[in-house]
Amino acid sequence: MKLFLSFFLIFISFAISSCSKEDNKNDASAPLSGKWFIQYYWDEKDETVDFSGYIFEFLTNGEVTATNPAGTVTGTWQETSNKFNLNFGSNPVLQELNNDWLKIDRTSSFLHLEEDNPAQDDELHFKRL
Repeated sequence: MKLFLSFFLIFISFAISSCSKEDNKNDASAPLSGKWFIQYYWDEKDETVDFSGYIFEFLTNGEVTATNPAGTVTGTWQETSNKFNLNFGSNPVLQELNNDWLKIDRTSSFLHLEEDNPAQDDELHFKRL
């Protein structure tokens, strides 16, 4: 029994230490390069489907493009240590994303944003393709 427990503890230690932490690491300095999609959007109800087909690209000059089969819309984005601002102007669909979001988690492949007003429960998740 002692031998089994020893092997079990060694196995668990090895498994934990060998896990990659890269995708779970909150890294606000990771570039938002590549193409992104909205994995989840909540505004009083799940509205993720409203953004299906859109691909987002965050450009280094502060522009963001949202492209779907109907065309491309250009907006702006700005990031601080704890905020992420998006603005697509008055576009009928994308204006839902216009906000000064609270940054909850940010890695090189995932961006989790939430409304900073406690009276609202908006939540937005971007995932890199």
